[in-house]
Amino acid sequence: MRIIKIVFMFVALFGLSATVLSPFSLGQTTQRRAFKSGGPENLVRVGRRERSKLTDAGRTSTGGFGFTTMELYEAHLYLDEEGARKTLEPFRAQDAGSVAKDTKFQQTIIDADFPKMVVLTFDYKRSGRDIREDLAEELGRGVRDAGKFLNYLRKDFEPGNEVLIRFTGQSVMTTVAGTEMAEIQNPELAKALLKLFVNQFTLRDVGPLLK
Repeated sequence: MRIIKIVFMFVALFGLSATVLSPFSLGQTTQRRAFKSGGPENLVRVGRRERSKLTDAGRTSTGGFGFTTMELYEAHLYLDEEGARKTLEPFRAQDAGSVAKDTKFQQTIIDADFPKMVVLTFDYKRSGRDIREDLAEELGRGVRDAGKFLNYLRKDFEPGNEVLIRFTGQSVMTTVAGTEMAEIQNPELAKALLKLFVNQFTLRDVGPLLK
């Protein structure tokens, strides 16, 4: 189990239920994924972000405060290359680092109909309960069909497992460790999930799509 301990001399003490998001960059590497017939064939990865859970916090021997986190998963964001280029035309030639932080730019991607996908990857064994609780907390209450989607994540995850969450504008298609789940046709759920994963870190390498 990967446990990361970070100590700060002057940091507020967090509640144990909090989660921590750390930025990771893919550098200049552009990665693509292909799928079974009928699915998008030219999705480009534009960034990733690690999701961690705070597991312990308290005063250290030096008199400061420290906390320990446990990595839950990494979220990788993929966009359909052709659709993204057309949709993001108004942002062309802008600085990728700056535009990735622009909430208007992020919302444009969330609202667009071109295919998108989020891949959750696991480097360590994690319980389905931890993953469901984390996503449920982020989604909040009142999102129709959120419970149905979360129920797809009931199994425990082993290192190397993946959860593919594909978005086609009006629906969410989920594959859990190689098992395809029933499609959920609900644009509200699709946008709510995308809002969790479209951010300045998962868009850090969007630059090639703006050229």
